Amino acid sequence: MRRVFMVLVLTAVACLAGASLASADERAETGTVLAVGNDDSTLLVSIAGGFQLVVVPASAEIRGPGHRPLTLGQIRPGDLVDYSISTWAGMEFAEVVHVTPQRQVGARH
Repeated sequence: MRRVFMVLVLTAVACLAGASLASADERAETGTVLAVGNDDSTLLVSIAGGFQLVVVPASAEIRGPGHRPLTLGQIRPGDLVDYSISTWAGMEFAEVVHVTPQRQVGARH
């Protein structure tokens, strides 16, 4: 329940403080989805350095093949994700997520 509250608070703050987020710590990551937390809007991703739990706020842009809009619920374990991470108030969240479905990962490499 706390995590849901934090996600809601973070989403609201992100919407209200859009300009100040530009100064937040930002970086790009690539990894493979291990689990999707639809209830708490998170992705557990395997990255080069280990694992990362990423909050995906409702305002995040999620795109699939051909830049088709996707929802968090359409992301599956095994999908490859390229995402932009921002850190604000000690929490990491994705602003942009590009998804390559698992069935297309082999063709990408």
